[in-house]
Amino acid sequence: MEASVVPAFEKSCKAMFEQVDATFQKGMVEHAIVALQHFESTHSPLAHALRVCMLVLCPASSLLLIYLLTKFLHLCFQEL
Repeated sequence: MEASVVPAFEKSCKAMFEQVDATFQKGMVEHAIVALQHFESTHSPLAHALRVCMLVLCPASSLLLIYLLTKFLHLCFQEL
């Protein structure tokens, strides 16, 4: 019985993790797009640099870095 329960449990855990990961990745992309639109609306050179970084330099796997960068830039704009 254990020989069939453990693989089934592992398979369901893997599927659940993949769903959570896909949802997280989708949310990060959506958040990055909204942040980019916000920064583009300021028409600043910094917003343009962020846009270039997001569209050209940063691979899709760097979304966490982009998220942290947008948070940092948001804080910088709040202090201005």
